[in-house]
Amino acid sequence: DMGCALDYDLDGWMDVLSGDDDFGSWHLFRNEAGDQGAGGNHLLVQVGYSENGTDPLGAEVRIKTGETGQFKAVGSGSSAFSQNQLNILHFGLGKTTAVTEVEVRWRDGTTEKLENLDAGQVVKIGK
Repeated sequence: DMGCALDYDLDGWMDVLSGDDDFGSWHLFRNEAGDQGAGGNHLLVQVGYSENGTDPLGAEVRIKTGETGQFKAVGSGSSAFSQNQLNILHFGLGKTTAVTEVEVRWRDGTTEKLENLDAGQVVKIGK
C-alpha cells in the first residue's frame, strides 16, 4: 500500500519502508552498503520549528556545495494509513566532503542559514 525511502537509522544510507497490502504488515529494508565500506558522502538536515513557532511541514531546504546545489521540502511519506512528517532530509553528496551553505525557509517566511559544514553528519536547524 505504500513505500517510503528514508534514512531510518541515520547512517547516511537510504532505507526502504514498505507496507503490505491489507494485512497491516510493515517491512523495513535496511541499506547495509555503508557496512561494506562503500563510498559516498551525505548530509542529513533535521528541520525544527521556525523562530516564530511555525512547524517544519512544507519548509524548503536548499544546500550548496561549491557551484552546485540541491533542494528538498519537508513533507510526508506515502503511507495511506497515517499523516506523518519526515523532517529529517537526506542529501546525497557523492565525493563532496563539505557543504558551503544550508538554508531553510519556513511557511511563515522565516529563514535560517548554516555555513561551512562537513559531510557525514546530522545538522539541526530551527527550534
